[in-house]
Formats: sequence, C-alpha cells, structure tokens
Amino acid sequence: MKRTISLLVLGLIAVISVGCGGPTLAEKAANWIVANTDNIICADPERHSLYFFDLKSEDSYYSPRIVITKVDLLTEEAKPLAIYPDGDKSEPEIKYYLIPEDKGCNNPEATFVLGTRNLGLLYNTKTEEFTTICTGDFLYVHGKYLVCCNGGNSYYSTGFADISAYDVTGTKLQDYRRFVGTIAKQEVVVDLNISDKGHIIGSYYYAKYAKNGKTPERLLLDGYLEDDNTVVIYGYNTYGSRTETWTGALVGNTITAEFENHYTSRTYDFTLTEQQ
Repeated sequence: MKRTISLLVLGLIAVISVGCGGPTLAEKAANWIVANTDNIICADPERHSLYFFDLKSEDSYYSPRIVITKVDLLTEEAKPLAIYPDGDKSEPEIKYYLIPEDKGCNNPEATFVLGTRNLGLLYNTKTEEFTTICTGDFLYVHGKYLVCCNGGNSYYSTGFADISAYDVTGTKLQDYRRFVGTIAKQEVVVDLNISDKGHIIGSYYYAKYAKNGKTPERLLLDGYLEDDNTVVIYGYNTYGSRTETWTGALVGNTITAEFENHYTSRTYDFTLTEQQ
C-alpha cells in the first residue's frame, strides 16, 4: 500500500514539476517518497533517481526474488534494473539487498549491495555497473550485512570452509572478537562481530579440528545483543538449517549462556572468555 501511494504521488509531482522548474519539485518528491517508503534507495546525491525493490514470490525455487525498478524523476521514466555482473549475460535472480539507514541518500559513492543465490554484488548507480564482492555456496542477509559462505572440505561436511560478511558499502567485516571456552566438554573457538546496533555475525569451530595445521570447518552464527546484555545466537549448517541456539548474557569480556541442540533438544551451560 505504501508503495502504491508513493508511486501515485511520484506521478503527480512529476507532472507538476514539468511546468514549475522540475528539479526542485523532483527533489521534494524524492524526499517525501524516501521518508514514507521502506523499500527504496536514492540513486544519486541529487536525488533525481530512485530505486524501488519489489518482492516477487513466484517462479523461484530457492526463495522469493527481488525486482528492482529505477525511476527517473526528471524524465518520468521507469525501467527494471538489468543484472549483468562482470559481463555475464545470463541475468541472475536477485534474492537479497541492503538498504542503508539513510536509504543511500547521503552516500557519495551512490552504491548499494545486492545478492543472488551465489554472488554478492556492489551496484554503482553513477556508472550503472556491477562489481562482484564475493561468491559463495550460500548467501543471506542478517541485519545490515550480506553474509557469504562457502562449503566444507568434503561432500559430508556440516561446517563452512569460509565465512565472510559485508556491510552496506560492500566492505568486508574485519573487526571480530575472539572467545574461547568449552561447550559439552569440547573446546571451541568463537569469532563474533557485534555492531553498534547489536547485530551479531560470526562463526565457531571445535579446537580439535584445527590441530596439525588443519583449517577447521566453521559453523555460521548470527544473532543479537540487547541493551540489557542479553544475547541470543543461532548456529547454522551448510544447508542453511538452524542447528542450535545460545541464550544468555555478554557482560564485559565473558559470555555465559545455555546451548540447545535443535536435533536432540539437549542443553548445556557454558562460559566463553574473550581473548585479549
């Protein structure tokens, strides 16, 4: 409903703008639409173009697809965005997108992040070109992050060989806090990125699999940290299935929580301490 109202207002203001100087009213139209519509991004600092994101549930096996429409407020033209990353002419389906808190209106680079089932993309609205920021067997969005995961070391793997996350600018997250401890009598190493909004992205592995120089397989983690230090973290396998839940508190450099296995329903109390 909000999108329908926004498009009606867009059409009305665009018509009025033709006889009244155009750009000023176009900017006013963009301001109003951006303020009152959730699924939209400003295309450029002058706000003459906007991008609408529509969720389409049909004809997609894996998940709903996203159709992106570019609307030019000056020419009154609207056209779907064609996705041709790195010269690939087979148009992939867009599954995910990241909208910055300012909806991209103050982004001098005029870029935004998109994700297909296997590609993380950075789209430049000035050049209308795509750059691939990651490839993976499994992609998804948590909070304001695109997470790109690659499968394990064998067909039977349940953990990921590599996990990376990217913010709304397409920048790879680097600032992880490392915690160590024991869960169900097994030593674990946990890496977490905790944003100032409380979004948690990370992974962990069992220390016994990292011996003799081996690269351990990691289980994907995401969750959130509340203002009262309550922490809830979920674990996922290579199929994207949720395998466990951690519920507890993060106080200072210590996580004290309960681990629940979703397959067996067994629970374990544990404590993790941050490495300094």
